[in-house]
Amino acid sequence: PGAALLCYTDGIPGVRGASGDFFGKERLVRQGRELVGIPAAEGVKRILAEVERFGAGKPAEDDCTVVLVRRK
Repeated sequence: PGAALLCYTDGIPGVRGASGDFFGKERLVRQGRELVGIPAAEGVKRILAEVERFGAGKPAEDDCTVVLVRRK
């Protein structure tokens, strides 16, 4: 109970920030850990919002898909 599975396409860590650096897997994992205890749908919304903020609103160069599954 309480376990979560976070799946994503390579477009998520590949989003570039304003300075040219990548969102990266480490940032994604850190973001996922901050979402413990909230509903999966809300978690996905928050991750995608953070990715968009990081990318300064520029269109992603690749698809950005996130799936978050929580065990009750």
